[in-house]
This record gives sequence, C-alpha cells and structure tokens, in this order.
Amino acid sequence: MLKEKRFEFILNQLESEEMVSYESLAEKLDVSEDTVRRDIDHLYKIGLLSKVRGGAIQRSKNPLTFEDRNSYLKREKDVIALKAQQFIKEEMTLFMDGGTTICAIVNYLPADIHLRIITSNAMLIPILENYPNIELILLGGKYHKQTASTLGQTTCNEARSYIADLYFMGTCG
Repeated sequence: MLKEKRFEFILNQLESEEMVSYESLAEKLDVSEDTVRRDIDHLYKIGLLSKVRGGAIQRSKNPLTFEDRNSYLKREKDVIALKAQQFIKEEMTLFMDGGTTICAIVNYLPADIHLRIITSNAMLIPILENYPNIELILLGGKYHKQTASTLGQTTCNEARSYIADLYFMGTCG
C-alpha cells in the first residue's frame, strides 16, 4: 500500500476511534509496526495527530492546559493514585513532580497523615490546604502556566537541597 494511502487510513481510523495503536494499525494495514510508527511520526511532525505511548490520538483530543488534562483519563489516574498509596508511609518526605496524576495521588492521601511534600506543582497548594499535618515546600522558579508548575535553574537548585524518601514523577502523556 502506498504511504499516502496509509496516512489516509490512519487519519480515517482516528476519526472513528479515540486512539489507534501501532499494533492494530499494523494488522489492519498488513505492514510492520515499525512502518506504522514511521507513518505516525510523519503525521505528528506535520501536525495532523498527536503521538501517545503505543499509538496516536486526534490532535484536537490532546489536552494542553492543566485544567483540560485534569479531567482527561480521570479513571486511569485514579487507579494509579490508589496503587501509589501503598508506597506512602507516615512521616515520609515525598518529592512530587508536576502533573494531574500527582494531584490525584494527593487527593487519595489519608486526611490525618503526617508528611513533607516537596514539589514544583502549584496545583497541590489548594488540595493540601485540607491536610493539616502535611508540610508543603513549593520550589521556586519560573511559573509555567500550561503545566501549572515551576521550572528552570532555580527550581533545580532548590530541589537539590532536599532528600526525599519517595519520588512521584509526572509523565504528561
């Protein structure tokens, strides 16, 4: 099949499905997953879709702002948040990266837990107001509106001065 026909097929699949995977497209197109990956890379580079782990989604379905991302894939974030709870113990120091999944993890913390949380995630501030026994350390730096986090050299320098028992990394995608 011609490359252009594969491109058309991939874009048509995205019209009817929320996400397409390399595996399913390779099977439907009777080509290798590597071929599909290269096709999706090309379509991504010209702005026709968004790449996600294992495949692609429509560009318009890719939430860009923190508020948009917060409600996107909520059920999956809640599952991650619940699984993360088993690693959090009383009196720990946690480093929590930016991101909406991190907010979900904090929302599931026990109300009376004693923790220290170090973060660049400004969206944790209103959530942690409900937790009287959690010390919040917000790292300074340049505020990035799209991710609702601080970033840059100042953020890195400040993070360097702490030692955490556990680190939760945001992945944004």
